[in-house]
Amino acid sequence: MSYVAQQKADAQKNTTRSTNLNQRLNVSFRNSWLEVTLDGNVNYQHTRNELQPNANLDTWQFSYGGQMLIRFPLGFEFSTNLREHSRRGYNDPSMNTNELIWNGQISKTFLRSKTLVVALNFYDLLQEQSNYERWVGATSRSDTRYNSINSYAMLHVRYRLNVFGGKVDSEGRYDKKWGGR
Repeated sequence: MSYVAQQKADAQKNTTRSTNLNQRLNVSFRNSWLEVTLDGNVNYQHTRNELQPNANLDTWQFSYGGQMLIRFPLGFEFSTNLREHSRRGYNDPSMNTNELIWNGQISKTFLRSKTLVVALNFYDLLQEQSNYERWVGATSRSDTRYNSINSYAMLHVRYRLNVFGGKVDSEGRYDKKWGGR
């Protein structure tokens, strides 16, 4: 709630009501060498402004896609995910977009305990991602885009410490008895 006025004497109480509904569905398959996941997400936002009806919006944001991980011999892994992000219902047509985002990773475990992992990650291989933020208040609505570098590669080197002394199984995972992953 806030007050809207041209002059102080003309102040009127303004109320903006916003309802946000979100739903997600996820289906996965996993065995010793392959993991596949398909999922989808939908978000609906209904916004009504009492004194400024031009701020009323009914927007949809939805995404769907999948990811896959393949384990190869000698500690190599390949993973990828592909996801379509869509927005609808915005007053500015340039905000009603589809973005196909594709990421990938190649990794290799080292050492007998598989505690050292070197991974090369690739982000937004198709260079489609935009950075967008939406905020709704009683007196205004703000749609913001940020300029950034979205498509890039990153080299990761990870070493897992076993500080609690738990046992490591043949796949490099900690024994569940010790609270591992």
